[in-house]
Amino acid sequence: METTKSEQQWERTNVTNLLRNRQSGKYYARGKVNGKQKWRTLKTEGFSVAKLRLADVEKTMRAQAAAAKERVCREPYPKRRLNGSSPRFASGWITTPSWQDPAKPEP
Repeated sequence: METTKSEQQWERTNVTNLLRNRQSGKYYARGKVNGKQKWRTLKTEGFSVAKLRLADVEKTMRAQAAAAKERVCREPYPKRRLNGSSPRFASGWITTPSWQDPAKPEP
Protein backbone atom coordinates (compact mmCIF):
# COMPACT_ATOMS: atom_id res chain seq x y z
CA MET A 1 0.00 0.00 0.00
CA GLU A 2 1.49 3.33 -1.05
CA THR A 3 1.37 6.42 1.13
CA THR A 4 0.58 9.79 -0.36
CA LYS A 5 2.72 12.88 0.04
CA SER A 6 0.26 14.54 2.46
CA GLU A 7 0.30 11.48 4.75
CA GLN A 8 4.08 11.60 4.89
CA GLN A 9 4.15 15.33 5.60
CA TRP A 10 1.86 15.38 8.66
CA GLU A 11 2.56 13.45 11.83
CA ARG A 12 -0.23 12.73 14.29
CA THR A 13 0.26 13.27 18.00
CA ASN A 14 -1.52 11.72 20.97
CA VAL A 15 -3.41 15.02 21.43
CA THR A 16 -6.62 15.59 19.48
CA ASN A 17 -6.43 18.31 16.79
CA LEU A 18 -2.65 18.69 17.18
CA LEU A 19 -0.47 17.77 14.20
CA ARG A 20 3.21 18.20 13.43
CA ASN A 21 4.71 19.05 10.07
CA ARG A 22 7.58 16.62 9.57
CA GLN A 23 9.48 18.86 7.18
CA SER A 24 9.52 22.00 9.36
CA GLY A 25 8.97 20.37 12.75
CA LYS A 26 6.31 22.96 13.68
CA TYR A 27 3.00 22.10 15.29
CA TYR A 28 -0.42 23.02 13.92
CA ALA A 29 -3.94 23.11 15.33
CA ARG A 30 -6.72 21.66 13.21
CA GLY A 31 -10.37 22.37 13.96
CA LYS A 32 -13.78 22.84 12.39
CA VAL A 33 -15.58 26.18 12.33
CA ASN A 34 -19.06 26.25 10.78
CA GLY A 35 -18.40 22.95 9.03
CA LYS A 36 -15.13 24.10 7.45
CA GLN A 37 -11.74 22.81 8.47
CA LYS A 38 -9.38 25.51 9.78
CA TRP A 39 -5.63 25.12 10.31
CA ARG A 40 -3.65 27.44 12.59
CA THR A 41 0.08 27.38 13.17
CA LEU A 42 1.19 27.23 16.79
CA LYS A 43 4.60 28.72 15.88
CA THR A 44 6.57 26.26 17.97
CA GLU A 45 8.59 23.10 17.62
CA GLY A 46 8.17 22.02 21.25
CA PHE A 47 5.43 19.52 22.05
CA SER A 48 4.71 20.82 25.57
CA VAL A 49 4.41 24.41 24.33
CA ALA A 50 2.18 23.26 21.45
CA LYS A 51 -0.22 21.55 23.88
CA LEU A 52 -0.56 24.78 25.87
CA ARG A 53 -1.08 26.95 22.80
CA LEU A 54 -3.60 24.50 21.36
CA ALA A 55 -6.09 25.33 24.11
CA ASP A 56 -5.84 29.06 23.31
CA VAL A 57 -6.26 28.50 19.58
CA GLU A 58 -9.28 26.24 20.08
CA LYS A 59 -10.87 28.87 22.33
CA THR A 60 -10.31 31.50 19.62
CA MET A 61 -11.83 29.23 16.96
CA ARG A 62 -14.93 28.65 19.11
CA ALA A 63 -15.31 32.41 19.65
CA GLN A 64 -15.06 33.02 15.89
CA ALA A 65 -17.72 30.36 15.27
CA ALA A 66 -20.04 31.94 17.85
CA ALA A 67 -19.53 35.40 16.33
CA ALA A 68 -20.27 34.10 12.84
CA LYS A 69 -23.41 32.37 14.10
CA GLU A 70 -24.54 35.57 15.81
CA ARG A 71 -24.10 37.57 12.58
CA VAL A 72 -26.36 35.10 10.77
CA CYS A 73 -29.07 35.16 13.45
CA ARG A 74 -29.51 38.95 13.63
CA GLU A 75 -32.60 40.65 12.26
CA PRO A 76 -32.29 41.36 8.56
CA TYR A 77 -33.96 44.77 8.73
CA PRO A 78 -33.78 47.67 11.22
CA LYS A 79 -36.80 48.44 13.40
CA ARG A 80 -38.70 51.72 12.88
CA ARG A 81 -41.47 53.33 14.85
CA LEU A 82 -44.90 53.94 13.36
CA ASN A 83 -45.86 57.63 13.13
CA GLY A 84 -44.65 58.72 16.57
CA SER A 85 -46.29 55.94 18.58
CA SER A 86 -44.82 54.94 21.90
CA PRO A 87 -41.86 52.53 21.73
CA ARG A 88 -43.15 50.72 24.84
CA PHE A 89 -45.85 48.94 22.87
CA ALA A 90 -44.93 46.16 20.50
CA SER A 91 -47.48 47.41 17.98
CA GLY A 92 -45.56 50.69 17.79
CA TRP A 93 -42.64 49.00 16.02
CA ILE A 94 -42.45 47.70 12.50
CA THR A 95 -39.67 46.01 10.62
CA THR A 96 -39.05 47.30 7.12
CA PRO A 97 -36.22 47.05 4.65
CA SER A 98 -34.03 50.15 4.64
CA TRP A 99 -34.94 50.95 1.01
CA GLN A 100 -38.66 51.18 1.84
CA ASP A 101 -39.99 54.19 3.69
CA PRO A 102 -43.30 53.52 5.52
CA ALA A 103 -44.32 57.17 5.11
CA LYS A 104 -44.14 57.05 1.29
CA PRO A 105 -46.89 55.23 -0.58
CA GLU A 106 -45.76 52.95 -3.38
CA PRO A 107 -46.65 54.09 -6.94
